[in-house]
Amino acid sequence: YGFALLRRRALQLEELTLGKDTPDNARTLNELGVLYYLQNNLETAEQFLKRSLEMRERVLGPDHPDCAQSLNNLAALCNEKKHTGPDHPSLAYTVKHLAILYKKMGKPDKAVPLYELAVEIRQKSFGPKHPSVATALVNLAVLYSQMKKHIEALPLYERALKIYEDSLGRMHPRVGETLKNLAVLR
Repeated sequence: YGFALLRRRALQLEELTLGKDTPDNARTLNELGVLYYLQNNLETAEQFLKRSLEMRERVLGPDHPDCAQSLNNLAALCNEKKHTGPDHPSLAYTVKHLAILYKKMGKPDKAVPLYELAVEIRQKSFGPKHPSVATALVNLAVLYSQMKKHIEALPLYERALKIYEDSLGRMHPRVGETLKNLAVLR
């Protein structure tokens, strides 16, 4: 417990001296996440591990090995959570980031089933008409578009558009972004 407080203080000092987005801060966030994981404080661990992953993706790029380490830690955390099952939203988050890594590595065929799994998990977790489902659909549609599989992308964009309009309203920025993607596709 004392070590966690010391690492948190170290993080504060690193942020003051080095700035907020640095590889060192991302490493410290990851270490804190692992520490809280080992103490079975899983909710706090998840917060630190997600922050670490997001910072590493920004600072180092999504295909850096440290990002894979963060993803691995998040996956272990998801498996450990007693209330976490195969349909927990945290798993969708981890799966999505693994798909992004495959895409960045030039392996879109390995990314497709992961994006599809993220859609399934979000549908089971939030229901089929939730904006989070629409976002997962757009992620998959964007990948299909990049792969020149426009026939597969079109119905995903259309479904996402309907969900966004119904749940967020026609004037929401996500509606506009999805309409733009549809226009480019057509």
